[in-house]
Amino acid sequence: MLCDSAPLLTAVYSVHYFDDHSLLAPALAHHRLYAATLVLRPDLPWIADGIQRDGAPVRAAVDALLACHLDAAAITAHAVAGHGRARLDAALAALRAVDAARAGFDARSTPPAALR
Repeated sequence: MLCDSAPLLTAVYSVHYFDDHSLLAPALAHHRLYAATLVLRPDLPWIADGIQRDGAPVRAAVDALLACHLDAAAITAHAVAGHGRARLDAALAALRAVDAARAGFDARSTPPAALR
């Protein structure tokens, strides 16, 4: 199962907008239950959704806060960047590496069918 987005992102936005850190501890505790964390890099062009997004500067600030809190909690995050197929391939490679580490085999070997 893939989760987009996790409670941790809500907590990070709460820190950004309200300087409210109260959600961080429970969000990080919950996040530690996940097998992997993929962080989509903000390398795609910014496109406003017309509802509630504040723009590229807020996106960059939230991305930096997320990285800071993941690092401080010693949660490994796999960066996913690129355009189109390259972005998909980066995500799949990260999932294969996590699966390989959990299964104890080399990530360059044939992945399980679910990851092909």
